[in-house]
Amino acid sequence: MSLLEAISKTSVAAYDGCHKIYLTHALHKDIIEGYEIFEGSIEERMKMVETWWDKSCSLRFIEIFTIYNDKLVFTEVIPQGSI
Repeated sequence: MSLLEAISKTSVAAYDGCHKIYLTHALHKDIIEGYEIFEGSIEERMKMVETWWDKSCSLRFIEIFTIYNDKLVFTEVIPQGSI
């Protein structure tokens, strides 16, 4: 899945300030408490995720997370340490 596709399927981007970038839906914001959270248009979220990516450490990754059957489910968008 491309980054644009992943951003298009979610509504919130979150960044831990170091290397974790998550994409999710607004109803899951409580799970990423303490992260920098950004909501905006697809284009705005893409730009913010690219900014976070550029300033992240080499362990950086991007994942989508959602909740399914009361469990967190992660989908890898860009694997840790790549690019």
